[in-house]
Amino acid sequence: KLFIGAAAVGPRGILQADAVLVASQRRLLERADEVILLVDASKLAASSSGAIVCGLDRIDRLITNAGADPAMLDRLRASGLGTITIAED
Repeated sequence: KLFIGAAAVGPRGILQADAVLVASQRRLLERADEVILLVDASKLAASSSGAIVCGLDRIDRLITNAGADPAMLDRLRASGLGTITIAED
């Protein structure tokens, strides 16, 4: 299992601003059987900048907080994201 964070999450995938972090996360993703993305609701954005680490289809589970926009969560599901868990604040 790989627990991973992101600078931003959008329909294109998970993004990081630092190229070194992108490269290291990609290497870890190659070795992981299950990927769990942990981000707070502020990281869920329709448009964001940075390099794509991976597509949403590579993420098995997203865990975020209750402030997440329901419309964005629907878009993420439609883009291939696996299970979404909303943690209580």
